[in-house]
Amino acid sequence: MKTALAWLKVFFSVALIWLLYQRIDNEQLWQSIQGIGLTTLLIALALQLASTLTAAFRWSLIQKWLGDPPDARFYLKSYFKGSLFNQLLPTSIGGDAYRIFENGHRIGDHKEAFFGVFIDRIAGLLGLLLLNAMALWWLPELLPHNIAQGISIILAIGFAGALFGLLLHKLPAWQLPLWSSLQKLSTRFAQVYNCSRTISIQMGLSVITHLFSMLVLVTLGQALGLQFDLLVYLVVIPPVILLTLLPLSFAGWGIREGAMVGIFALIGAEPAPVLALSVIYGLTLMAASLPGLWFFAHDRQWWQNNDTETK
Repeated sequence: MKTALAWLKVFFSVALIWLLYQRIDNEQLWQSIQGIGLTTLLIALALQLASTLTAAFRWSLIQKWLGDPPDARFYLKSYFKGSLFNQLLPTSIGGDAYRIFENGHRIGDHKEAFFGVFIDRIAGLLGLLLLNAMALWWLPELLPHNIAQGISIILAIGFAGALFGLLLHKLPAWQLPLWSSLQKLSTRFAQVYNCSRTISIQMGLSVITHLFSMLVLVTLGQALGLQFDLLVYLVVIPPVILLTLLPLSFAGWGIREGAMVGIFALIGAEPAPVLALSVIYGLTLMAASLPGLWFFAHDRQWWQNNDTETK
């Protein structure tokens, strides 16, 4: 059943991209792609690698503040392996499951490992929402009013949800398994975000992580003829990223392309270079995750030795 569902997501992704390809000017598409040189691709790849490195450092700090033994190399390698799984599995959360499994195996507590990865995910999401809120405030007329209003509501829900999660452990304790787990998660949130210093560090790292990714898009977009500045990307890209989290396609493919073509059309962009941008950005994400393949293959011996010692 799971295999069939995975193949269905692959088919859905391919079908969406094919439908978009059939509806655009193919000649313009290939002309746009020809404008990208090797130097541009290497710069984009370097920026995406910088984004991954920053995110890995953010996660390592979260686990350190939660009391896990520090090991910068472990968190770096595990994050790259998680990124690889995100690009290979039908959803964008497969890598999180791998990180939970690997760190849980290391510290001997998968539930605590889940808390750390979940907090890391929320930190990344809040950084993205914060950038989007600031850009939307700076360019309030960029998108149609109803679209901008809808994004503003999503932002408000996101920030309110994060605040509620941070304060949930202060509410009365009810003898319900789910409520107890949520309060324990809230306690871990409060443990990480226990002062203005840790909040500033986490939000700063999250913002930098997403800024690197946005610069990837700006770099590729400029080479494709999309003459928009960084602030425009900060308005239009975060809603696209949120849509790719829906478990409907293979690693967000197809949904990302459709959403980008649609939202860029609202600001007057031609669909052909936008489709090219989305596809090349997706390939850049895959290329930037390849160190995870080397780490995964290299660490197999570690897993085998660990399992042997356990037996």
